[in-house]
Amino acid sequence: MNRRHRYAAHLRSEGPHARQWIAEADSFIDAAVRYAEAAHAEHGELSIEVTDCESGKHRCFLVNLDTGDVSSC
Repeated sequence: MNRRHRYAAHLRSEGPHARQWIAEADSFIDAAVRYAEAAHAEHGELSIEVTDCESGKHRCFLVNLDTGDVSSC
């Protein structure tokens, strides 16, 4: 069983100093999807920056709210 990590996420358009959303998740992608669900947007695509709170590694994902597809930015 994988150990869950703490991740911080924000909309890429808001920049690195935006209010951070923090949650435990199984992976970077899981954190991006959880953020998209919490954002309460209905349509379109969200560009989400996700950072592992322990390692500082970060990644960017495009989450399509209409199809549920997730890809790297």
